[in-house]
Amino acid sequence: FTSEKIRPDVTKILVLVSDGNGNCVISKDLIAEAQTLKDQGIEIITIAVGNQIDENELIAISSRPESFFHIANFEQLIASVPVFFDKACELQKNKMLKPVISVEKIDSSEVQEHMIDKQYDFGFLIEISSLITHDTFEIMKKIPEIAMNMLQPSAQGSRISVMFFSETVIHLVKFNDPESYDMDLMKRKISGVTLSTSSRSCSNIALEHVVSNMFNDPSRTQITKILVIALSSPNNCVEPEKIWSTGQKVKSLGIVNFVISFGDRIDRIELLGIASGGSNIFHIEFPSQIEIYIRSIIERSLYYSRSGFFTSLSVYQSNTIQFTIISKRIDLAIMFENTASIQDEEFDAIKAILISLIKAADSSKTQSRVAIGSFGNDYNIYWDINNPIATDTQAALARVNEIQKSTDSKYCIEKGLQAVEESIFTENNKRETDARFMILIAIHSGNCQDVGYARRLAMKLKSRNIYSLTIGYGSQTSVNELTFIS
Repeated sequence: FTSEKIRPDVTKILVLVSDGNGNCVISKDLIAEAQTLKDQGIEIITIAVGNQIDENELIAISSRPESFFHIANFEQLIASVPVFFDKACELQKNKMLKPVISVEKIDSSEVQEHMIDKQYDFGFLIEISSLITHDTFEIMKKIPEIAMNMLQPSAQGSRISVMFFSETVIHLVKFNDPESYDMDLMKRKISGVTLSTSSRSCSNIALEHVVSNMFNDPSRTQITKILVIALSSPNNCVEPEKIWSTGQKVKSLGIVNFVISFGDRIDRIELLGIASGGSNIFHIEFPSQIEIYIRSIIERSLYYSRSGFFTSLSVYQSNTIQFTIISKRIDLAIMFENTASIQDEEFDAIKAILISLIKAADSSKTQSRVAIGSFGNDYNIYWDINNPIATDTQAALARVNEIQKSTDSKYCIEKGLQAVEESIFTENNKRETDARFMILIAIHSGNCQDVGYARRLAMKLKSRNIYSLTIGYGSQTSVNELTFIS
């Protein structure tokens, strides 16, 4: 894809196939190289073959997590080629998935020209632990200034908020402060910030402050909200699950999370837990190029505001349970994990999700049908699509309340997929509908079969035009596993 070989207006796709781990360069160099390609408008699809792969590596290379595929063998790769071409066609048809602005040529005036009709709240969360070198910190401090110069915020438009953190949090600039839109005031305020004497880097505590204090102005609820976390040290305060859960709290507010990491001591699992997606992570190899990365973040923020997609965790907010989008005939199979390893409160939460989905489909008033099943060591169908309960909302709700937790601890995610294939969406159960969906709810990760078997079953469902949605509840699910099934 060198400049003299690029054809204008042609979608550019790179497919990378690998059955090993990168063992020549450190991961930050790899991520930086991939980011350079993405910045040139090249969409990257990554395919892992076999079980020796570092999935985090290939997720980081891919344009987005759903552009990463993991398959069991080369025969399955050949069978999957149409899926990859379909993904390429989707990228070509959906122009919003292509970069809105060319990062290579962009300058501040171009950013302002493209973003003039939108308002943004940009929050910046910057680490100040004593583990950071002085030179790196001086560059990190410039991030809000660079963004402000590009965004040109005003009292009537976009604003900027700034927090610094180590084991405590300093909320230096709030969205309702004059500094949030006055460059000179903000520069003077930030210039006095110094590194902490503490070596603690508690990103989870900082994210909790974001939830409670940063984006809480009720007058700015309809504005696109972006959080940029800049750090140079791994979290040394809590386990990864805690970071993941606080990251989810931020995303549930409709805030898009970007991560900028400096140096090579970063924990990639931490970054994946915080960011709204793998392609929202930027690893800075050359700090002097920081402006390029800030421009790329602002470009992607423009995409989020135009597309209406705000975060990887979407929250439906309504005082009623009426989903007006369900006006057509839909067949929905809901498969949920039912094992003895599930805590009682987790099992109650799963049943609450089932109840919400049944109410949303409202089969008693529509021509849609809902089937419910569970999986553990085997699968259990409580009722299928042809059962009268599938069209009786009240009977379905009563039946859900009767479901008991299993006494078997084994968790076989492939059994949930097998149930849909063999017992719910069989040829005998097939009827004329607008769409068929499977929703799979999981708390743990599969531990029964070779992971490739579940992936083959998932691919088979997709080939039959059954749309798969996955819900991971808690912090013990395998994101890679659920991403591939969906």
